[in-house]
Parts: sequence; C-alpha cells; structure tokens
Amino acid sequence: MKYVLKLYISGETERAKTAKEEAYVLSNYYYNGGYEIELEIVDISKNLTVVKSEGVFVTPTLERIFPPPRRRVIGQFSDVEKVFSYLEIE
Repeated sequence: MKYVLKLYISGETERAKTAKEEAYVLSNYYYNGGYEIELEIVDISKNLTVVKSEGVFVTPTLERIFPPPRRRVIGQFSDVEKVFSYLEIE
C-alpha cells in the first residue's frame, strides 16, 4: 500500500524542525511492514499561494493526500499510532 503525505511548515523555526523530524520518523515507521510512505515538505512562508490553494492556515500540518479522501493532523506528530489513526493509515 502506498501513502502520500504532505507536511506544511512555516520557515526554519524550532517547531518546523521538530515537525520535519517527526514526519520523517512517521514516513519510515511502517517501511518494513510493506507500506510505502512518500513525504513532501512544503514551506508556506516561501510559497504563499499554498495558503489559499490548499487551505492551510496553521503549521505544522500533516496531510494524507493519497489515497483519498484527504485527512489532516495539526500540531505535534510524536505519537505515531495516534497520528496514523487520525490519518487513517492502517
């Protein structure tokens, strides 16, 4: 099963760095279990059109893009099981 995730951050703050680290842990968590998780990182401070086009107003936001429907988690992502539950990743 393949999942595509997008992490929206704003700048290179400590909070953004922590969110990136946690997202990388998530994207590698189930790799050995046969899941493929692709992670894209979008810095909305460098691309303000994302705010309107994607409707992302709070960072960090982690969104499951594929498979549909889209699901979002805002805030910290350190509890892997809880985040995967919210994103409906089995």
